[in-house]
Amino acid sequence: MRHSLIKAAIIISLIGAGQTGQAQGVRLTGTASQSFSLDNTGSGYDFDAVSSLGFGLNKRTRNTSVGLSSGLSMVVDQNGVTFSRPQLRFNFGYATKDVNYNGALSFARGPATIDVIQPDLSVLTYSGDRSVYSGNVGASYALNNNTSMTVGISGTRTDYDPVSAGLVPSSNLSVTGGFSTQATPVTSYGANAQLGFFEAENASNTMSVSADLSGTFSHQLDQRTSLSGNLGLSFVETTDTFLGVETSNFTLSALFGLGASYALPDGAINIGLNQTVVPGSGGSLVINTSLGGSYSYQVNRAESLDLGVSLNRQENLGGGAQVTVVSISPSYSRQLTRDINANANAYLQQDNSGNSAHGFGVSLTRAFDFGLF
Repeated sequence: MRHSLIKAAIIISLIGAGQTGQAQGVRLTGTASQSFSLDNTGSGYDFDAVSSLGFGLNKRTRNTSVGLSSGLSMVVDQNGVTFSRPQLRFNFGYATKDVNYNGALSFARGPATIDVIQPDLSVLTYSGDRSVYSGNVGASYALNNNTSMTVGISGTRTDYDPVSAGLVPSSNLSVTGGFSTQATPVTSYGANAQLGFFEAENASNTMSVSADLSGTFSHQLDQRTSLSGNLGLSFVETTDTFLGVETSNFTLSALFGLGASYALPDGAINIGLNQTVVPGSGGSLVINTSLGGSYSYQVNRAESLDLGVSLNRQENLGGGAQVTVVSISPSYSRQLTRDINANANAYLQQDNSGNSAHGFGVSLTRAFDFGLF
């Protein structure tokens, strides 16, 4: 798996192109980026050069916004040159005094390569074309000055050409809801729920139903320090049907998260702890713990430095190998002009078995925004 952070430039370009600015009227917006990355995951260095372009046409009035965006990219690596096919996205929004409505439709098609680990730990690689159709609608409603609620529904359909054991068409649907309230000037809390349905068109016709429930809170200790946390449960029931025989598997997982943030005069420090408890093989429990911290420093109006450190640990209470991965990722960003940004980043990962990965990358991004009428 490639770890380069630079590849996110493609996603940023495509998402940014479809967003509507605050100015009313019709505007042409987008980003163009060029990035280079070098990664070493233990089997030598891999070089990538990614060129991407995202653009959008947006219309905004006092209460409505409509946008149409697209994007494409070219990737040059050790396997040659790959061109992504244009991606399309349509988004809309409508706002009243108390309610905001929003929605989006998108289509993306491009090459896909998926590695599937076999029972004997060998890896089979499947390649083909992937088409992804997705849509979502949602609304947020202000019940009063302190409390708001959100509802939404989203769906995705994924197709492959050709279809194979590793390239399996699938569909999923998700319904979400939640609320948040400002209990005091410095304390807020809320709750979120999600119901999901998934179906894969594989040999066993895999289907699953999931439900997630979580509660959140945040508290401002003083002008610089804040705390946040979440606690929740996740339920998943998976059903497989093979040769007329149906088997079901039910899992219950728990999650916990706690974070702290401290604002500095020229930056910020953030620390977060997340932990999940999930069923493992043989009925034992597996505890996944993630501890991370970040430091951001604003050198001046144009330059910034960021440093991220994380520790991820997987422990099987029923025995077995414990996996611990430590990573560090520094980055530097400079705003060359109003529209042009340069970025450099690196990463280093090490696990408790002696495996390591490292890499670095650079990127140059140009944003544009033109008012048409």
